[in-house]
Order: sequence, then C-alpha cells, then structure tokens
Amino acid sequence: MDCKICFRKYDEKKQKLTPRVLSCGHTVCEYCCKKLKSDRQIVCPFDRKVTKVYNGVDQLPKNFAILEVIEVLEKSGYLEDTKSPEECAPETESDLESEPETDDLNTVSSVPSAPSIVDWDEDSDGLEIFDYVDLPDESFIVMDRTQASDSLENVQSELSDYEYLHDLYL
Repeated sequence: MDCKICFRKYDEKKQKLTPRVLSCGHTVCEYCCKKLKSDRQIVCPFDRKVTKVYNGVDQLPKNFAILEVIEVLEKSGYLEDTKSPEECAPETESDLESEPETDDLNTVSSVPSAPSIVDWDEDSDGLEIFDYVDLPDESFIVMDRTQASDSLENVQSELSDYEYLHDLYL
C-alpha cells in the first residue's frame, strides 16, 4: 500500500512515510503532506477539500487501518514478492527532503505490459481501477478510471490535476 501521490510504500518505521489522514478522509504520506502544506493548510489533491494544519503535519491522525493491513500482509507473507519499504523508500532523512527522481515515481518502461492497476478503494469497499497515462517525458501518471468522466472537458481537467501533481515531484 503506497501513497497515491509519490508512490512510496507507507512505513510507520520511517516517520516521513507514515500514512496521515486529511479531514476529507483521504490518506497521504507525511512527506507529501509537508510538500502540500501551504499557509497552515493542505488542499487535498483528490477532492480539493481543505485540512487546517495548526501544528506540524505529524499532528495529523495516522491511518491505523492501513498500518494494520500492512502488518497483517507482512506477517502472512503476502508481501514477500514485493519490494520492502526499505527498498522502495529513500534511505536517509536528506533523501526524503529532496525531490524524488523520475525513477522513484516509476516510469512507463518499468511497467510496459501494465495497461491498468487494480487497487482496493477504502471509501467504497471495492476495487478501483487506475489507468496509466503517458507523459511526454516518458514517465506516466495514474488516473482513476471510475472517476474519469466521459466528458472530454472533465477528463482534460482531471489530467491537468494529475500533471500538476506529477510536476510537483519532478
């Protein structure tokens, strides 16, 4: 289970990768919360609802549900074939403070045969399907297929939002 912005695996042992819950209910890693924080607030990149941050982002509630699921999956051996949080996450505190390189966000070449990603949607208790959208710099963004409208205008607006998030981390 990873942050839907930076694609790093949540890891409570690495404080900056702790999943934090915004007031709208979306979960983002602590690192991304710090990047999104401006003027004592975070505007959720998914629904644009505002979360007031009076103290540091480390005061936002942890998403214990995600942490418990990760713990159960690790204990069951289900996550054995995937990279560990140590392999996916930056090694040092300074790595977390610097912007990730394109490789940290995955590139199209690293997933050439994957037209979509299936993930568990916590809000609706069901599966969520995401599509890769190629960008000119050979990287990609991930769009939620179930939320994309058939309207060209809405799709372009959503693509613009995702491009903004992508550019934020390049």
